[in-house]
Parts: sequence; C-alpha cells; structure tokens
Amino acid sequence: MAMTRGEASAQLRSIYLAPRLGERLYGRMPTFPVAASGAVRLNRNGLTLVEEQNIGADWVRRGLYHRRQDWCDQGWRILDWALDQQEAEGGWACRDPFHSAMRYLQALTLALLLDPQRITRQRMRCCGRALNWMTSRPVERRGLRHDARYGHRQWMAACLYQCAAVLFGRPRFHARAAKHALLAMSSQRPDGVYPELGGYDVAYQIYGSSFAQRFLMLCEDAAMVDLAEGSLRRALEWYVARMDPRSGIVSTLGSSRVSMEMGHGGHGKRVSYPRAVEVFTIAALMEGGEGFEAAALASMAAAKAKGQAA
Repeated sequence: MAMTRGEASAQLRSIYLAPRLGERLYGRMPTFPVAASGAVRLNRNGLTLVEEQNIGADWVRRGLYHRRQDWCDQGWRILDWALDQQEAEGGWACRDPFHSAMRYLQALTLALLLDPQRITRQRMRCCGRALNWMTSRPVERRGLRHDARYGHRQWMAACLYQCAAVLFGRPRFHARAAKHALLAMSSQRPDGVYPELGGYDVAYQIYGSSFAQRFLMLCEDAAMVDLAEGSLRRALEWYVARMDPRSGIVSTLGSSRVSMEMGHGGHGKRVSYPRAVEVFTIAALMEGGEGFEAAALASMAAAKAKGQAA
C-alpha cells in the first residue's frame, strides 16, 4: 500500500523538525529582505527566476520548529507570490524555466507536506498544473536534455516527483521518481561521485545528496531503498574524504563548478556548509553511527568559520 499524505507528513516532520537538526540549522530568523508582496531577491523588481521563491520553505521549516506562526506566514507569502506569477499553461515566464520551476516546486511540495494545514485547493491546483506542464512531452524532453549534464538534477527530479506522488496520489509520479533515481545512480562513478558537467563538484555533490535523502524518506520500494542507501553512502563518503576532519573545510580543487561559475546574484558559487550540516545530521539520524555525526559537527565549524552559521 502506498504511503498516505499523513504518513509522509509525519515521516518528513520527524526528520526535518528533529531537535538535533533544528538546534543546528534553525537558530534565527532569515534576514534577507522580502517585499510586501512576498517577492525576494532578484524577483523584487519583477519575475526573473521563480526558484528564488523556494526560500519560503526555509521560513516554513524554521517557523514550524520554533512554533512561530508569523515565520510560517512569511514563508507562505513568499511561496504564494510565485503561484501568482504562474502562466495559464502551468509554467513561468522566467529564465531557465524548466529547471527553475523544478527548484521551486521541490520546495513547495516539501512545505505542503511539512505544514499540511496549509494545503488549500488553490495551492494544489497551481502545483498540479505546474507538474502537468513539466511532464508534458515537449517541455520535459527539452528540459531533460539540458539537465542530463548535471547529476544533482536527477536527484532533484526524483525528490520532487516522490513528494508529488504522495501529495496527489498519482502512480505516474511514483514511476517518474523511480526513473530519475535510477538515472542518478546509474551515472554515479565507482568512487561515489554524481558527475557535474563531466567531472565532480563538491558543492553539488552535497546538494544532490540532500534530494536523495528526501527521496529515501518517502520511498517504500525495499529494493530501491537498498540501492539508494548504498549510493548515498558512497556519495557522502567521497565528500568526507575531501574534508578536513577538524575544520570541516572541504577541498574544492578540481571541482567543475564551484569557485568557477557565477551565481544568479553575480557572486562566485561556493560550498554551502549549512547544507552539509543538514545532510550529515540527517544521515546520522537515519543511519546512526559516529562517522556522519562527526562530519556534521565539523561542517558546523566550517559554516561558522565561513560566516555561514545559522
């Protein structure tokens, strides 16, 4: 029997709102500016990238953890702004529309499952329309062709469709989630790397792993779970091998993207140590053992040293 929406919500809340994770990541309210409309970052002057609004899910997570209704309200204002910009066919008239929509929708579906009291007919209708647009043949073909070079995007797709399958109860989303998970794992190198642009990248290795974890939280196929757990363990062990065990700083030498590409805000891309804290803390919660817990603590030290601490 497939996991129900209520069961999925409880499973995700048990991890994302766990005290160990909350104490490390949800220390304070986000400080970036939000327009009264809910638009953030590049979108404050009009829709540029719908993915910018995915930060609303972070407000929701922090608000739920601290029981701050005003933080949750702000998170939903941010997420809803994106829905107000949606085109009639389900997409968004912004840069890189397929990938940007995927980034936003993975955050929206997570927020809906973590905060099920905020599930409304309008949000579900808009989310469903966006998913139908993404999975329409011409849009999906174009998007997947472009995304094939980026390993983390396969896990992002698997994560999104797994959450969508639970939200909407549609087997076709389960099938898509499994397809993308298998694509991610089949592309993985023997050393654990999920390739990015034909090479490896430490920042996107940890980013992709965060989506693999969410996929695993909701996956009930025992064979798939075994495969994904092994794949994820190898991915994280590869990252740990490149990390200074005391400082938590990871070597970016040879990475194909971080420190070489510019982000949307015009700054060089960097390793997100709070993301590493999240991933290793969740790995420790899900698997137990001291290795990933030590990596989480080291990543906390790195986040503090780099001015990224929560």
